[in-house]
Amino acid sequence: MDLFTLSKLLGHSDLATTQIYLGSMGYDAIEVQAKQHSPLMGR
Repeated sequence: MDLFTLSKLLGHSDLATTQIYLGSMGYDAIEVQAKQHSPLMGR
């Protein structure tokens, strides 16, 4: 998913907010969360 779409889904008014949020998480943590909660990724 692109950053702009993710930002809007999260309700962020600024892309920088989403970037800060994602930057505070490691890639592995983001991937785990996506796999657990995303209907687009295999569970």
